[in-house]
Amino acid sequence: MAPGASTERGRFPILETICYSRVTSVNGTSSLEGTTQLPSEFPMICCKRVYDPVMASDGQRVLVDRLWPRNTRKEDLHGQWLREVAPSDALRKAFHAGEFDFAGFTQRYQQELAAHPEHWYPLLDLAGKGDLTLLYAGKDTEHNNAQVLARWLEDELERRGPASSPVCYAP
Repeated sequence: MAPGASTERGRFPILETICYSRVTSVNGTSSLEGTTQLPSEFPMICCKRVYDPVMASDGQRVLVDRLWPRNTRKEDLHGQWLREVAPSDALRKAFHAGEFDFAGFTQRYQQELAAHPEHWYPLLDLAGKGDLTLLYAGKDTEHNNAQVLARWLEDELERRGPASSPVCYAP
């Protein structure tokens, strides 16, 4: 299937999953890159619609919406639901009402995330152990809270950095 293509299956389109991974270049700089491929050597944080089929490559699946998705049974989730990591009701409603654009939503949501690290910190542990798929119900695959959260988590993982041992100055 070509990038960005979709096929109809039932009432919901099947869209490609967007994943994020830190890519370190030869000179040591890193950048966040979106990809539709799943390289197995790097743990990935992926964003996927909750209506898309469950795949073995999903790793840990976490629903990050405040509202439960329509027509979805809890046993069909095959993961957990962290509703407290989702944007507040006021922010979600204001964005859907068009009070600000996606950049404004992103800024406000990042402020909410910064104010409550206890909500997203468990996701860092899951991402550190392997692939993590953030599930959302919205139709817009590029402008949603899961995309903002995935970038936030990647930034936090980069700030953590790899574990290192202390320097030994013994003669």
